[in-house]
Amino acid sequence: LKVMRRCNCLILPSRRTPDGDRDGLANVILEAAALGLPIITTTAGSASDFVDETTGILVEPENPAALCEALLQTFSDAPATAERCRNARLRVEQHFDVDKNVLPLIEAFGLKPSAAEGTDTSGEP
Repeated sequence: LKVMRRCNCLILPSRRTPDGDRDGLANVILEAAALGLPIITTTAGSASDFVDETTGILVEPENPAALCEALLQTFSDAPATAERCRNARLRVEQHFDVDKNVLPLIEAFGLKPSAAEGTDTSGEP
């Protein structure tokens, strides 16, 4: 995340393998969203489970021209990009928050997280 904080955008040009295999939802997408970075990725993997027109830009795989157009769109329309970034961060907070997802599961198993295993309350992703 330290390096990612210095970035202006996440571009993840995922591809399908010849036998049709594809990536699941990449953690780097959630990390970029948590940091408020614009997200550009392809429809090749499961990115569309998180990224849609309200949270980033999806393009077809194997299409460098579409990636370039998405990059131009990202940096030429600051208000729309800022809105997508806000929406992506909100989606991460609502659906991928440790306190809302992991801790209830731990408690459901009758366990208590130790202080060392607790969540970071600094507010930093």
